Amino acid sequence: AQQGDYDAALSEYQRAVQLDPKILGANLAAALVQIRQGDLAGAEQHLRAELASNPNRTQAKYHLAYVYEREGKKNDAAQLLRELLKQTPADSNARYLLGRILLDQEDALGAVEQLEASVRLTPSEPRFHYQLGRAYQKLGRQDEAKRQFALFQQLKHSSQRGNEGEQAQ
Repeated sequence: AQQGDYDAALSEYQRAVQLDPKILGANLAAALVQIRQGDLAGAEQHLRAELASNPNRTQAKYHLAYVYEREGKKNDAAQLLRELLKQTPADSNARYLLGRILLDQEDALGAVEQLEASVRLTPSEPRFHYQLGRAYQKLGRQDEAKRQFALFQQLKHSSQRGNEGEQAQ
């Protein structure tokens, strides 16, 4: 998978699962490959299998919520993210995804709560600021929205400059 041969990687992960259906991480790894390939239904199956064997596997819960969100099952995704956040309240990605879902469901107040938490936990992530700006806009908090959009632009540009510097090395 790290070499970009996703088909071969998926085949190996699936073989590992056939040999031992409860092997830790094999279903999760297969699901991540399938997400990358756009096979959300296949990813969902592997993530469900991972959670059946390892119910407290937070990565599998997050990625299953992501798959649900992408499939339009936003209520299922939100429920799973809330369960996940009981286990790991400092998961900024889970808070971000839940905030995005709540914003799509017209719960701007709930979205702000989650997105503000994600920004506090990971202030250098541009997309967190962008979505928080959107949530502030929906609540009519225009000045706060403008500040978040400005932070988004600033972080995005500094991130791109950092990537250019890494590529030059």
